[in-house]
Amino acid sequence: MTLQTLFDELPRGIAEAPPEQLPAVLAQLAACQSAVAARLLHGHPNGTAQREAASAEPGALLTIEQVAQRLNVTKSNAYELVRQHKLEAVRLGKYVRVDPEILSRYVMTLAASSQVDTMSNFVRRKT
Repeated sequence: MTLQTLFDELPRGIAEAPPEQLPAVLAQLAACQSAVAARLLHGHPNGTAQREAASAEPGALLTIEQVAQRLNVTKSNAYELVRQHKLEAVRLGKYVRVDPEILSRYVMTLAASSQVDTMSNFVRRKT
């Protein structure tokens, strides 16, 4: 099945799903959104790897500058996430490094929580 076929059939499948299965549908869609966000985090949208990812050793820790680039925020925002313990980091003297796997999990958590927030706002408006 191609992605286009899936996208074409998805609205009909959702419309025909019993109401008690809709929470499971939402959870699955949120998981898919997280997977896409994680994939985009590790490479460009066209699938080519970012230069620093290609040159780095597998499992190498990321600098705050690399974290900021991947999150599309400023370095000071990335440092603030670490300072507030929202993003787990390793301190090596004056240097701060982040494990790529931890960053991926952080992005997935953000994507999932934004999906929950969106749905709770939708439910509040409907009632």
